Amino acid sequence: DNQNPNVANAANNDINNAVFDSVQHSRLLELPSKRLIPFSGKIGSEILTFFDDFESLAKATNVPDNTKLNILPLFLDSFPRSVLNTLRSDNNSDYEEIKRQIIGQFLPPGHEDRAIIEFQDRMQRESESIDEYIHNLRKMATRAYPSMSAEDLKVQLKVSFIKGLLNRYRPQVMMFGMPKTL
Repeated sequence: DNQNPNVANAANNDINNAVFDSVQHSRLLELPSKRLIPFSGKIGSEILTFFDDFESLAKATNVPDNTKLNILPLFLDSFPRSVLNTLRSDNNSDYEEIKRQIIGQFLPPGHEDRAIIEFQDRMQRESESIDEYIHNLRKMATRAYPSMSAEDLKVQLKVSFIKGLLNRYRPQVMMFGMPKTL
């Protein structure tokens, strides 16, 4: 009762903003072309599909990166939500780091080994643009190395990008340098 009114108002504003963000962005569930099914917590590659869909829908509905972590619980069943709450209780507010940890919790044993081999063997397809290749390679990298730091992951991406790039694009990359989106 002796609480400073400014602190109480600031806390209420933070809560109201988080609730507004959550309600505002819950429209992710309502896109006509795709409906995001909440992640159940089942061990398997379902977690990878969930995050791919979550991020695609977040991008399609212009959800800013700093809001993803606030609305993520809306799309998790009780057990994965409790895992998320445990991770957030450590004052961790980095969406990418929490995503990596959640993925690590729900992938089956041995998944990383298969994903690493697939990532390292990935070659650009004839019909694939450089941007598509980078996008697909990045998704594979996060699956192969879910707990790797962003900086180390970037190094792995560059090595695999160059190794798998179609010969017809190599001179372009040599002349202009690595794509900025990598």
